Amino acid sequence: MVLQCRDNTTGEIVYSLLQQWDPATAIDTGPTAAELAEQAANAVTVPVPAVRTWPAGGTGLVNLPVWLHVDNWAVMSASASAGGLTATVEAVPVRALWTLGTEVVVCGDAGTEWTPGASSSSCSYTFRRSSGTDQGGLAPVSVSVVWHLRWSATDGQVGDLGEVTSPAAAFGLRIEESQALVAPGRG
Repeated sequence: MVLQCRDNTTGEIVYSLLQQWDPATAIDTGPTAAELAEQAANAVTVPVPAVRTWPAGGTGLVNLPVWLHVDNWAVMSASASAGGLTATVEAVPVRALWTLGTEVVVCGDAGTEWTPGASSSSCSYTFRRSSGTDQGGLAPVSVSVVWHLRWSATDGQVGDLGEVTSPAAAFGLRIEESQALVAPGRG
């Protein structure tokens, strides 16, 4: 390949460069699929978990399970494109990390939403003491969601970007004790 520069007035060659070029060598046309995937990953912002618990109203009982649920448990995606190539990143929620006092509960899904007649949850915790001695009378609870990021490109390439953890949602639950009195039967 030859690059030549000519004087506009005279047409005389004022600069000439001979550059060897091998047509079998690829020309850099822009970012790679992996670089586009990184750009797309930067556009994915994993949310703070939106949570619900049952019994509703935030008051549970000692020795009865509290159902735990993440409302915004959904696959997210983002794409980046350049030079006819597009990379799409998919962020998939894989587990919720619930911290309840000093214990951690790991749930592999959003948790079951309570409905009348439902008998068990895929994500719950049973408090063994009341929250009466906790600050403000509330048992401290927080939850983060771990997301797995994978990417695919329009040229068939795929990759794995590992896991990221959301910021934690923190709140308190009132846990009360219920006392029962057993009276002898009448005879």
